[in-house]
Amino acid sequence: MRGWILSIVGIVFIGVILDIILPDGKTSKYIKHIFSIFLLFVIVSPLTKLSVNKNWFNSDEINVDSNFIYETNIKKIEALTNRIKSQLETKGILNSQVVIYSNVFSEDLIITSVYVDLNNSNVNLSDKTKKEVVDVVTSILSISESEVMVYGR
Repeated sequence: MRGWILSIVGIVFIGVILDIILPDGKTSKYIKHIFSIFLLFVIVSPLTKLSVNKNWFNSDEINVDSNFIYETNIKKIEALTNRIKSQLETKGILNSQVVIYSNVFSEDLIITSVYVDLNNSNVNLSDKTKKEVVDVVTSILSISESEVMVYGR
């Protein structure tokens, strides 16, 4: 650091001497511009010695906030559950219980299965009712029919 400051002071001192010695004219302007560029390089030279080999995006230093992922996925599941219930209510199936199973800790919410309980609902479980429920769930969640379990009285 001390050598760098001495270099700057020395170049400024040489610049003052050149300004005194050089006569005024076009040549003097060019020499002063070249000298100022040289002074700029001396001032910036310590920046090249900084460590540019530091890997700022090292995977060991990046941490995923699993709590944020968990909370976000829980909110998604609650929204999907409410959407399924409201669609079932428009079809006349009231008081249904919907449970969506998935890995809430994964970044991508992948639904593994859905259980729909119609025990407290106003309808009896028939093939027609079961088909309506499965159609609603599969249309909202884009899952296969085999992943939807419907049970009731």
